[in-house]
Order: sequence, then structure tokens, then C-alpha cells
Amino acid sequence: MKKTYVLVANRASARLFTIDSPIGPLHEIEVLTHPQARLRNEELGNATPGRTQDRVGTGRHAIDPDEPPREHELDVFAKSLAERLQRARTTEGVQALALVAAPETLGALRQHLDAATRALIVAEVSKNLVHLPPEQIRKDLPERIGSAVA
Repeated sequence: MKKTYVLVANRASARLFTIDSPIGPLHEIEVLTHPQARLRNEELGNATPGRTQDRVGTGRHAIDPDEPPREHELDVFAKSLAERLQRARTTEGVQALALVAAPETLGALRQHLDAATRALIVAEVSKNLVHLPPEQIRKDLPERIGSAVA
């Protein structure tokens, strides 16, 4: 079987596992955290949007930020996870990946994966399972993970 990693993540933490056989158990190798993602928008930055003056007249109104601070923090963490997976591919010899992530995290992660790393994905599960024990996470993966690459 090719060297396979399983990433289990949500917006604030991630766990990286290896799997030795298509039907084997998960072995945790690394825990990654991003505590800023747990904070509320108000705690991350200015809670009130900026104000602007109308060009004509005396009207003033709030300016909507382009990206809420919590979404920015999710994007920052997803980018760091994508970089970690790329490093696994390039320096650690990983040949297959399974991604298990909360839906919003999975979407953000997909945006940051390079094409070569994305090509290694053999399974995706759109669920937040990061706090479950490895045995429970394994039950949500395909029965023969990586069998397509064995």
C-alpha cells in the first residue's frame, strides 16, 4: 500500500494520521491548532464596521468589511493545512490523502491545495470528527481506504 495520510480538521484544530493498510486503524502523528479561529468576530478585530460619508449630502453609513475576521482566520488555518499536506507529499513521500473536515473547513482547504496534492486525495468526508477517537473516525471513512492506490 502507498503511504497514506488522513487529515481530520475543523476551523480551529486538525489531527494528522497515518494508515498502514486499506482496512487498518488510524495512527495519530501530529496535532495542529489555530486558537484564533475560536474567537468571535468582536474579539478578533473591530466589532463595528467603518463609516463613510456620502459624496453628495450629509448622509453617513456603515461599510461592510470584505471578509469577516472569523472567515479570515479559517482561511489562514486552511492555508497552513494545505502547506502541511504539500510538505507531506514533497518531503515525506505521502502518495495518498483522505480528508475529513467540517464542511466550511473542507471548502477552504480545497481552495488552497495545489494540483499535485489535490491529485492524491482518495477520500473526502464532510463532517466535523476532530474530537472523536481514532476508532470512531475510522468508521466514517471508506472501509478500504486507499485500496484504490494499493
